[in-house]
Amino acid sequence: MVQVYGASCEKGTGHAAAHALLAAAWRRVTGAPPPPLARTAQGKPYFPGGALEFSLSHTRTAAVCALSGAAVGVDAETIRPLRPGIAARCLNAAELDWLSAQAAQETAFFRLWTAKEAWTKLLGTGLQGCPAAVDLREAVKDVRFQSRIWGNAVVTVCTRAPGPAAWLLPE
Repeated sequence: MVQVYGASCEKGTGHAAAHALLAAAWRRVTGAPPPPLARTAQGKPYFPGGALEFSLSHTRTAAVCALSGAAVGVDAETIRPLRPGIAARCLNAAELDWLSAQAAQETAFFRLWTAKEAWTKLLGTGLQGCPAAVDLREAVKDVRFQSRIWGNAVVTVCTRAPGPAAWLLPE
């Protein structure tokens, strides 16, 4: 099962808020304080030898943490007006076609963006500076995406775990 936790935060405190969510989630699931983190060669944080996987994200006003027994990635982005040309730089041709048909283009763009970020976090690679090269059609072969609008943000979780995520986001 995947659990997605969220908390509001103030500008500049998102990193600390996401790590506080991780510590609280770990305690909730295991009953113990979290062990020290390690990092892969690509920089992805993880718990060595742990049975639980996690992913963190934050915006200027919100922090999120996903905790799971399977590989997981999470991303959150504030829905905001798109800067000129950003979609063309970040999306491939199929995604641009899909986006052009959407009524709420900002929300649709950030759903795609958070899905790309969440998938590459699950993989441990990150976007590597080339988000248009990240093709979500490859992802759907072995992962599941779930997304929520939370306040003024899109939160997307990507996982190999079966079943729906438990969304523990405050109102």
